[in-house]
Order: sequence, then structure tokens, then C-alpha cells
Amino acid sequence: MLGATLAVLHQTNETFTAGGRQLFFTEIGRWRTSLRFPREGITPRLKLWAKKLNQPVIRNAEVDDYQTIIRAVDEWWGGRRVTLMLPKLFFVHFRPTSFVAEGNGLIVAFVIGLVSETFCDQGYIHFIGVHPDFRKHGLGHQLYERVFDGMLGLGCRIVRCVTSPVNKGSIAFHLNMGFKPEDSGKLVEGIPVFEDYDGPGEDRVLFSKALKSGEETKIAFPVKRGKAGIHQ
Repeated sequence: MLGATLAVLHQTNETFTAGGRQLFFTEIGRWRTSLRFPREGITPRLKLWAKKLNQPVIRNAEVDDYQTIIRAVDEWWGGRRVTLMLPKLFFVHFRPTSFVAEGNGLIVAFVIGLVSETFCDQGYIHFIGVHPDFRKHGLGHQLYERVFDGMLGLGCRIVRCVTSPVNKGSIAFHLNMGFKPEDSGKLVEGIPVFEDYDGPGEDRVLFSKALKSGEETKIAFPVKRGKAGIHQ
């Protein structure tokens, strides 16, 4: 079991520096020869390096990412049909403000953002998706921060997004990220809701957030995400 585990960790260690590898395997040697092994098992430092090995890497979205994401995203949402919300054009025309997160060579999360052609100082986040196994670890937060940075670099000062009033996880996530719900004149469970915003019966909550250069968003309280993800 130990040998197989170490082999997997070694195979996934493609981005470590030579110094990082040396320290990692030095620690393995210490662990294996330690007399405390039967009682304490793996050391805290080895746990830290193993975590770094599997840390997703965030990069700009590419056209070739589309087919991979579109084949998996409905399953991420427990079978809900969300592919219709993701035409390929987002992966062609909005790559500077759209990002994917890769873990061990697999796409485990993505976010689609764009800059408004009508209001040049405003950005819009259309969609975010996170693989169920990678939720509740701050990955959505990291993706949003990358979008904020990209939009600031393109001159945006405000970012907006829309979600459904029944998606409590999405509402909590955006409030946590510092978004403010826009006033609609109608409150549902304390949240302003715009009736028929996306057509008859399609009510929505509209969020906005002012962007400030060099400001890091702080999580205010834990977010409980449902099976359907955090957006829409």
C-alpha cells in the first residue's frame, strides 16, 4: 500500500522543482525509518507535500477545453441539463476572463466571465462549475479572484452576476464573496428578487460587486453548497 501510494504521488509530481522533490522524498525516508511509524503514521510535513501535489492549477480557458467540460458538466449537476447554458462561443471569444482549474491533468472546475460591450467598465460572470469532489475547498473563491484580476486589467470597475432565488448555495456564495443584491422592490426570504427577469416564471437575484485593485476578498462565513453547484 505504501509503495503504491508513493508511486502515485511521484507520478503526479510534474511541476515540483528539484529542491521540492528532494525535500519530499527526504521526508519519506525519515518517515519510513522512524520508530514512531506504527503509532503515528504519516507526518504532518508529508501530508502538506501530498496536498501540494494534488493542488489544482488555474489557467485561462482554451477552445479545446469545451468538449471536455460539456461532456461532464451535466453529471456535476446531478443530471440536471445545464449544457444549454454553455455554448462554445464562451470558450472562443471570452478566454481572457474565463478560467479552468486542472487537478492531476483533469479539469475539475471552470468559470466563464466576460466584459460588457454596452458598459465598458462592467464585467459579468455567466457560469461557474466545480466537480463535486472538489467543492468546499475554496476553489470557486480562487476562480472568482482570477476573474476579478482579469476584469480589472481590462478596465472593469464593477462585476455582475445573476442567479436563481431557489439556489441557496449560489446566493450564500456570492454574499460571501462580497456581492450585494440589487434592490427589486420584492423580498423573498430576505433576498431581493426580480420577477420574470429571464422570462415568465424565471425569477432572478441580481448581484453586483465593486472591484478594487489589490483588494482580496475575505470569506465571512462558511458556505454550504448543494449538489447542484453554486451558480444558476
